[in-house]
Amino acid sequence: MRRAKQPAARRVHKSKRQYSLLKTAKEELRIIKTALLDPKINKYTPIAHLIKRTPDGSAAGDSCLDAAGGYSIDMEFWWYHEWPECIRSQTLRFIKNNKNGTLIAINCLEYASIIINYAASYHYWQTQNMRNHKEIEYPSVLILADNKSAESWTRKGCKNSLAGRALGRLQCALMMNSPVGIYTEYINTKLNCIADDISRIKKESNIIQSTPQLFQKYPSLGVCKRFHPSQDLILYITDALLSNQMMDPLTIRLMVQENPGKIVGSSIADESASRTQPS
Repeated sequence: MRRAKQPAARRVHKSKRQYSLLKTAKEELRIIKTALLDPKINKYTPIAHLIKRTPDGSAAGDSCLDAAGGYSIDMEFWWYHEWPECIRSQTLRFIKNNKNGTLIAINCLEYASIIINYAASYHYWQTQNMRNHKEIEYPSVLILADNKSAESWTRKGCKNSLAGRALGRLQCALMMNSPVGIYTEYINTKLNCIADDISRIKKESNIIQSTPQLFQKYPSLGVCKRFHPSQDLILYITDALLSNQMMDPLTIRLMVQENPGKIVGSSIADESASRTQPS
């Protein structure tokens, strides 16, 4: 009790006693101040995003040391991203501890998959204009993840990882002024089998052979079309993972929101059918 009183008393009496702050705190205070002074940035959250209710769409994702993947039956998308060699070479498969500060933790890779799932959801509701089509002004999406740290960082922010904090700024850029709300929940790995199987495709070159197998194993994926995250989004994720690059969400928000990615090709069912048709 005595220890708790001393710092508080010194603050009241304007003591010069120093308190430790994170290295990024000063820059983050600047970002908050700038955002508060910018009339183009909303200072409110829609009630529809604050009240816990049945989500307007749900998605699930997963990441391993080779790649990440996710899908949504409701929003009719699936995606796959192979981690480049520069990221894979800094995972637990090659670096056994983080003594030199170069290890890219699986928690960060999982968090990146949540961000890509949100970008795909944003594309569905905003870019594809499903908000107007379905007459839902402020949709909310539920994103499931089988990593408790990544799921928690989405809601509360990351404190113990610079890469996680950098990814948090990217999430902030995507969500600032966004009409699409987000909830996250933990899902047991065994129940996350579809996303798990997508992320276990080891190479982009294996996609053509893998999608018919996925459709055969999980017929519900048949309605899904492939979502490709934008190059800008992937670049920011890569910079965050490799160099803990702390991007300014105020600077990049319009760029990532105007181009979160795109849908390419037909549904999995249509593509599988076209491959099985005789030539």
